[in-house]
Amino acid sequence: MSSSQQASAQALRDYASGDSLRPVSAPVRFLVVDDNQELAEDLCELLEIDGATAEVAPDAERALERVSEQAFVAVFTDLRLPGRNGVELLEELRRRGYQLPVVLVTAFADDQVLERARLAGALEVLSKPIDIERWLELARALPGLARARLRGLDDERLSSVVGAGSS
Repeated sequence: MSSSQQASAQALRDYASGDSLRPVSAPVRFLVVDDNQELAEDLCELLEIDGATAEVAPDAERALERVSEQAFVAVFTDLRLPGRNGVELLEELRRRGYQLPVVLVTAFADDQVLERARLAGALEVLSKPIDIERWLELARALPGLARARLRGLDDERLSSVVGAGSS
């Protein structure tokens, strides 16, 4: 495990041990895509503490299977995955007609990757170690964002749902 992965995992454990979490307004389901099982499970646990449900997919192929089998409000995906990367996962989701919000998480973002992610429709790209407050802020806003996308609201109005811009 890299030092950034260790820092993210420790931040998640530290945050989860506090009592400042507020539940989301209604049960929602998230998909967390990451080949780092421990980190993915920690992220799912935070979502569950916050009142949502979540499951892990270890790679893009499994994520695509799960999205075809189950309704998710959003996908949080690592950029670097075995096989297809997170941007390729996002592109494939769009190609298949899924418009659910996708948040990329990475320790390896450069300008080219960030631009490709934005062009593919990523809601946001978060850096590792993960800013837990921002991550949970997004998770809490995503149910409203998913509903807005289903209603066909434009991207400018959608960005007001989540507040702060991309990292």
